[in-house]
Amino acid sequence: MDIAIIEKNNVYRESLKTVLNQINDFKVVLNCSECPEFYQILNLINFNVLLLDYNIGKDKCLESIRKIKQINPEIKIIVLTDFLQTCYYKQFINSGADAVIYKNSSKMSMETQIRNIANKKEY
Repeated sequence: MDIAIIEKNNVYRESLKTVLNQINDFKVVLNCSECPEFYQILNLINFNVLLLDYNIGKDKCLESIRKIKQINPEIKIIVLTDFLQTCYYKQFINSGADAVIYKNSSKMSMETQIRNIANKKEY
């Protein structure tokens, strides 16, 4: 499964990339810190799942979800958050995100959640 990451925090982004690449059949094919950088190469690289950092800003995150889904509705978008504020989850889902995952999830939990979303299982 090919995965793209948009994550503002460089250390977390590189760590997440390393962890995901250790999982059998997961491959991080793109990682960047901001959406404009991502938009420039969106159509050049194929991937199944996008992990999108909430910390780019809630409004910017919602706008990015809608824009990415307009460009390619098949991409599964998972919002990464370190907040327990469930009030935002509905906004992310209504904007087109497929799931929300806590950044502090274990490797096994993150793998299971990503696989479930990618395989269209119930979230």
